[in-house]
Amino acid sequence: MKKGLIYELICPLSNEVRYVGWTTQTLNKRLYRHLYEIDLYNSKKNSWFKKLRKLDLLTEIKIQLIEECETQILGEREAYWINEYKNKGYRLTNMTIGGDVGSLGCKHTEEALKKISEASKRRKGYKASKETREKISKSLIG
Repeated sequence: MKKGLIYELICPLSNEVRYVGWTTQTLNKRLYRHLYEIDLYNSKKNSWFKKLRKLDLLTEIKIQLIEECETQILGEREAYWINEYKNKGYRLTNMTIGGDVGSLGCKHTEEALKKISEASKRRKGYKASKETREKISKSLIG
Protein backbone atom coordinates (compact mmCIF):
# COMPACT_ATOMS: atom_id res chain seq x y z
CA MET A 1 0.00 0.00 0.00
CA LYS A 2 1.11 3.52 -0.78
CA LYS A 3 1.83 5.75 2.20
CA GLY A 4 0.82 9.34 2.70
CA LEU A 5 2.09 12.02 5.03
CA ILE A 6 0.26 14.39 7.34
CA TYR A 7 2.32 17.54 7.90
CA GLU A 8 2.26 20.92 9.60
CA LEU A 9 3.52 24.30 8.42
CA ILE A 10 5.13 26.38 11.15
CA CYS A 11 5.25 30.18 11.12
CA PRO A 12 8.77 31.65 11.31
CA LEU A 13 7.44 34.68 13.25
CA SER A 14 5.51 32.96 16.04
CA ASN A 15 6.95 29.44 15.74
CA GLU A 16 3.38 28.08 15.92
CA VAL A 17 1.58 25.64 13.66
CA ARG A 18 -0.51 27.58 11.11
CA TYR A 19 -1.54 24.87 8.62
CA VAL A 20 -2.10 21.11 8.57
CA GLY A 21 -2.16 19.18 5.30
CA TRP A 22 -1.46 15.87 3.62
CA THR A 23 0.70 14.73 0.71
CA THR A 24 1.87 11.63 -1.08
CA GLN A 25 5.03 13.45 -2.20
CA THR A 26 8.08 14.37 -0.14
CA LEU A 27 7.63 17.18 2.36
CA ASN A 28 10.04 19.43 0.46
CA LYS A 29 8.13 18.94 -2.79
CA ARG A 30 4.86 19.74 -1.05
CA LEU A 31 6.28 22.90 0.52
CA TYR A 32 7.59 24.00 -2.89
CA ARG A 33 4.11 23.47 -4.35
CA HIS A 34 2.59 25.63 -1.61
CA LEU A 35 5.06 28.40 -2.42
CA TYR A 36 4.37 28.08 -6.15
CA GLU A 37 0.61 28.44 -5.62
CA ILE A 38 0.74 31.67 -3.57
CA ASP A 39 -0.58 33.91 -6.34
CA LEU A 40 -2.84 31.31 -7.96
CA TYR A 41 -5.53 31.09 -5.28
CA ASN A 42 -7.07 33.38 -2.67
CA SER A 43 -7.10 31.67 0.70
CA LYS A 44 -6.24 32.36 4.32
CA LYS A 45 -3.10 30.28 3.89
CA ASN A 46 -1.96 32.24 0.84
CA SER A 47 -2.71 35.55 2.60
CA TRP A 48 -0.45 34.37 5.40
CA PHE A 49 2.22 33.40 2.84
CA LYS A 50 1.95 36.83 1.16
CA LYS A 51 2.46 38.53 4.52
CA LEU A 52 5.59 36.44 5.09
CA ARG A 53 6.81 37.24 1.56
CA LYS A 54 6.53 40.99 2.28
CA LEU A 55 8.65 40.43 5.39
CA ASP A 56 11.13 38.33 3.35
CA LEU A 57 10.39 35.32 5.59
CA LEU A 58 8.67 33.07 3.07
CA THR A 59 11.62 30.71 2.77
CA GLU A 60 11.79 30.41 6.57
CA ILE A 61 8.51 28.45 6.81
CA LYS A 62 9.14 25.05 8.37
CA ILE A 63 7.37 21.89 7.30
CA GLN A 64 7.28 18.97 9.74
CA LEU A 65 5.91 15.46 9.57
CA ILE A 66 3.08 14.73 12.00
CA GLU A 67 2.12 11.25 10.90
CA GLU A 68 2.62 8.68 8.15
CA CYS A 69 -0.42 6.60 7.20
CA GLU A 70 -2.12 4.65 4.42
CA THR A 71 -3.50 6.82 1.61
CA GLN A 72 -7.05 5.53 2.23
CA ILE A 73 -7.19 7.27 5.63
CA LEU A 74 -5.31 10.48 4.78
CA GLY A 75 -8.46 12.60 4.90
CA GLU A 76 -9.60 11.13 8.18
CA ARG A 77 -6.19 11.70 9.79
CA GLU A 78 -5.88 15.23 8.40
CA ALA A 79 -9.30 16.09 9.86
CA TYR A 80 -8.23 14.59 13.20
CA TRP A 81 -5.09 16.75 13.38
CA ILE A 82 -6.85 19.94 12.27
CA ASN A 83 -9.42 19.40 15.00
CA GLU A 84 -6.69 18.58 17.52
CA TYR A 85 -4.75 21.79 16.82
CA LYS A 86 -7.88 23.98 16.76
CA ASN A 87 -8.96 22.54 20.12
CA LYS A 88 -5.55 23.53 21.50
CA GLY A 89 -6.12 27.10 20.32
CA TYR A 90 -3.86 27.21 17.27
CA ARG A 91 -4.85 29.83 14.66
CA LEU A 92 -4.82 27.53 11.64
CA THR A 93 -5.21 28.93 8.14
CA ASN A 94 -6.98 25.78 6.92
CA MET A 95 -10.25 26.75 5.21
CA THR A 96 -11.93 23.38 5.79
CA ILE A 97 -12.14 20.87 8.62
CA GLY A 98 -9.98 18.51 6.54
CA GLY A 99 -10.73 15.16 5.09
CA ASP A 100 -11.15 16.41 1.55
CA VAL A 101 -8.50 14.36 -0.20
CA GLY A 102 -9.09 16.04 -3.54
CA SER A 103 -8.19 14.14 -6.66
CA LEU A 104 -6.24 11.34 -5.00
CA GLY A 105 -6.92 8.43 -7.34
CA CYS A 106 -9.52 10.36 -9.36
CA LYS A 107 -9.56 11.95 -12.81
CA HIS A 108 -10.37 15.64 -13.32
CA THR A 109 -13.41 16.51 -15.42
CA GLU A 110 -12.92 18.51 -18.64
CA GLU A 111 -14.38 21.56 -16.89
CA ALA A 112 -11.95 21.23 -13.99
CA LEU A 113 -9.02 20.83 -16.39
CA LYS A 114 -10.06 24.06 -18.17
CA LYS A 115 -10.18 25.92 -14.83
CA ILE A 116 -6.74 24.59 -13.88
CA SER A 117 -5.40 25.67 -17.27
CA GLU A 118 -6.85 29.19 -16.91
CA ALA A 119 -5.38 29.58 -13.43
CA SER A 120 -2.00 28.53 -14.77
CA LYS A 121 -2.20 31.08 -17.61
CA ARG A 122 -2.88 33.90 -15.12
CA ARG A 123 0.39 33.05 -13.39
CA LYS A 124 2.44 33.45 -16.57
CA GLY A 125 4.75 36.43 -16.48
CA TYR A 126 5.29 36.25 -12.71
CA LYS A 127 8.86 35.43 -11.85
CA ALA A 128 10.29 35.27 -8.37
CA SER A 129 13.47 37.25 -7.76
CA LYS A 130 16.79 35.47 -8.09
CA GLU A 131 17.29 35.77 -4.33
CA THR A 132 13.89 34.17 -3.62
CA ARG A 133 14.58 31.34 -6.09
CA GLU A 134 17.96 30.70 -4.43
CA LYS A 135 16.36 30.61 -0.96
CA ILE A 136 13.69 28.18 -2.15
CA SER A 137 16.36 26.03 -3.78
CA LYS A 138 18.43 25.95 -0.57
CA SER A 139 15.40 25.07 1.54
CA LEU A 140 14.52 22.18 -0.77
CA ILE A 141 18.06 20.85 -0.68
CA GLY A 142 17.97 20.88 3.10
